Amino acid sequence: MENTEIVTAKSEFLKFIKYLERVINHGILKA
Repeated sequence: MENTEIVTAKSEFLKFIKYLERVINHGILKA
């Protein structure tokens, strides 16, 4: 019984995690 606010928050959170992973990987490649 999830409402749309929770689902939206989850997808936003996942997008943020993927973004962080990209930034971290980019930083490692540059180092």
